[in-house]
Amino acid sequence: GKDGNRAKRLLSLFMVAAFLLYVCYIPFFNGHTRLFIYLLPLYTFASLMVYPMYSHYICMITKSPTFRKCYFLHYIPALLFAILMAIGILLLNDSSIKMLEKTIETNQCSYYGNRPYIVSYIYYVFLSSRIFFAVTVLASLYLNFKNIRSYNVSLSDIFSNPEARSLNNLSFILAALTATSLISFIFNIIGFQAFKNSDWLLLIPSFTLSAILYIIGLVGLKQEQVCLLNEEKDVLILCKVDTTFETEIMVSENFKQEFESW
Repeated sequence: GKDGNRAKRLLSLFMVAAFLLYVCYIPFFNGHTRLFIYLLPLYTFASLMVYPMYSHYICMITKSPTFRKCYFLHYIPALLFAILMAIGILLLNDSSIKMLEKTIETNQCSYYGNRPYIVSYIYYVFLSSRIFFAVTVLASLYLNFKNIRSYNVSLSDIFSNPEARSLNNLSFILAALTATSLISFIFNIIGFQAFKNSDWLLLIPSFTLSAILYIIGLVGLKQEQVCLLNEEKDVLILCKVDTTFETEIMVSENFKQEFESW
């Protein structure tokens, strides 16, 4: 349905952001640190977008089928960090770029004693974005669990057989996202530089995260729209949980037109 398409479009954008994030890593792990530096604004933007986007996807299939305008506020930090990073990159000269290459490769801003201000600026913007990323991962994980739990509690209050309408696919996605979140959080603390000199070490995060993202995309593609609204006492809308159950709708006259417009 139209609602399901909205949520799946957002899931598609999430997958695109994750893909761009992986693309940005390619130059670094192939010895092209300078190219990676030029891609830092895109890398920063994509990395800070993925978890808020997935949280909004969860909200759209469990709470409200529409993409609310307030969601855009959650993308402001990603845009802000990307702009700050881009400004720094544009101000780099050749000697500063060489120094920044060493700084990024060693993951230490103290690599040079007399480093240009712009190198320190870029490094600390990057470091701040990684700290914010860690906070975003934990916050998204908490909110996603909260939304799924709230949905299941609502089911138990409404239906005599809530197990039949539980979100098995979505619960599986949430489990995969939990694993992804924990892995991302750990690797974010370690730093991607630790994996540069060993193909076997690099294989661990690459294979693990790629496999989990593939599962999230595949299962999410099959997951139909699930939305439980209870904005007023006489309003209840439950869209299809999966292909097994038909849509059950109880809508007051005031909300019929809005529902039909979805």
